[in-house]
Amino acid sequence: MVPHLPQGETASALAFNQVLRFLGFTIGSAASPALLAAFGGGASGFRSTLLVICGLWVAAGIAVVVLDARRANAAPQVAPGRSDLMRRRRSPRE
Repeated sequence: MVPHLPQGETASALAFNQVLRFLGFTIGSAASPALLAAFGGGASGFRSTLLVICGLWVAAGIAVVVLDARRANAAPQVAPGRSDLMRRRRSPRE
């Protein structure tokens, strides 16, 4: 992510990424016991909870592949990376 951002926006993007990660940790930590309680505990409850969570992982993986394929087919509108910025700074101005 960092090479695709302007240098001044790196800290904001990394902070936002951390917020989203911790939000995911929180939701996962709350969803697992809630599902376990909903399925009644025991071996069958653990198995059902595992299957539901694995299904969510598979659905998320499929969504990432589909969305990435859509983005790859769209016209590229990428901000210049740091290497491009450094090359521009080092080259003499016309």
